[in-house]
Amino acid sequence: MSPRRRAARPRTDDTATASGGGADEDGAGGEGLKPTASRRRKASGGRRYAGRSAAERQAEQRQRFLAAGRVLFADSGFRATSVRALCREAGLIDRYFYRNFADTQALLAALYTAEMDTVEARILAVFNAAEAGAPQERIEPAMDTFFAAFEDRRFARICWLEVLGVGPDIDALYLERQNRFARLLETVGRQLRPEWPLDAQETQITTLALVGAISQSALHWYLTDYAAPRRVLVSTNLRLIRGALAALEG
Repeated sequence: MSPRRRAARPRTDDTATASGGGADEDGAGGEGLKPTASRRRKASGGRRYAGRSAAERQAEQRQRFLAAGRVLFADSGFRATSVRALCREAGLIDRYFYRNFADTQALLAALYTAEMDTVEARILAVFNAAEAGAPQERIEPAMDTFFAAFEDRRFARICWLEVLGVGPDIDALYLERQNRFARLLETVGRQLRPEWPLDAQETQITTLALVGAISQSALHWYLTDYAAPRRVLVSTNLRLIRGALAALEG
């Protein structure tokens, strides 16, 4: 009697948790089967799959999770969003999530940083593009750029509501961003008042108070479904800044 041949075990597909079927590294189909030893060696040696390097694929995965977080954190809320939901939205499996982020809080931190970096870069670009004009004239287009960005509801909710009370690391990011905007206001103020009358502590408190007022007016605008025209937000906050600068002359 010939020996019984052991039945071959079916190959497993580690993309099933996200897509319910075979998928490649990007969750799209074809290369999601567990790699052979030779394929692992190729990957570790920097070989390319589908014309992309491992680093390029990982960067794309990261961007897809950031995009998924932007949708779900804004539409469902950070606390209501699971890794599974993020993977479903991104079309990727959970091992690619954990390759890029330690947990959902790490994704929130990366998303908040990316969103705020983008808006800050727009504000600085507008402010610096108008540098031929007087500093006080350059404040208005920069302020309008900020409130134009705030009209993006997902940006507003994530960066002004979902980051609050999450944990110490997110709190530190939030406070540092407030300080960065305060330092920007200080730079503008010193250009307008070369003989700056405040010491370091007074400067920090004054500029943070102005940032807080602008931030709170933006949050109120969002919570009231943008009831006031954007120009009203811009003109009101400009009046606040100009009043503060005028008070320094006394």
